[in-house]
Amino acid sequence: MALKVQVHNLFNPTLMEVHDFLTVEETDQLLEDCKKHCDMKRAHVVDMDAEEQGKQETKLSHQRTNSNAFLSYSDSAIAREVLKKASVLLQIHWSQAENMQVVHYGEGEEYQPHKDAFEPNSIRLEPQQTGAIPSSGNVCGNRVATVLLYLNDVPEGGGTRFPRYGKIINPQKGKAVIFTNTYIGTQVPDPSSEHGADPVIKGEKWAVNLWFRNREDTTLNYVEWLKERNKELEK
Repeated sequence: MALKVQVHNLFNPTLMEVHDFLTVEETDQLLEDCKKHCDMKRAHVVDMDAEEQGKQETKLSHQRTNSNAFLSYSDSAIAREVLKKASVLLQIHWSQAENMQVVHYGEGEEYQPHKDAFEPNSIRLEPQQTGAIPSSGNVCGNRVATVLLYLNDVPEGGGTRFPRYGKIINPQKGKAVIFTNTYIGTQVPDPSSEHGADPVIKGEKWAVNLWFRNREDTTLNYVEWLKERNKELEK
């Protein structure tokens, strides 16, 4: 079945909606796995003061009041299928993806406008030795694209806002919002990719962020699953 795609901006950034990216059955299974395997806790933001001191730390902030957790691909067969589907659509290899970040917003909760990509001088883009392998950074590159998947309908509020375009995309079960985070072909953050989650006015909002990096990432918490990727994804 052909996907229904609505393009809002073609280049720098690419911004589009993909309606019915997931079937009802796929969406329900992914949400079930999220609730089963994820210990949802109040979300943090990057501590910019610590960044200036060369430290990778996070903190609570009024800018972000939702809860989140990460879903490992090793815990969810449907998450692996969704990863494959997103990889094909973006034409970015699935090994460049981080684990899925699961987000939940209750009534009144929000995430004010922000960028997903890291700034060029961020400590998060420098190789950090924490044992046998670097923990992040140039090993996997910047976040060049985001796939945001809505896992339920929200009765009121909770839209994804793109301030530079005056655009609000309303959550709809099974829909994907896809956008680039850096100037295409580079790792430089594109300020036009700034986006936020408006407060939920009625009901709740479940969604998944799928971030694709500039290059293969073997240092995040699904490194063990990557060892089995040929069996899982390329059969």
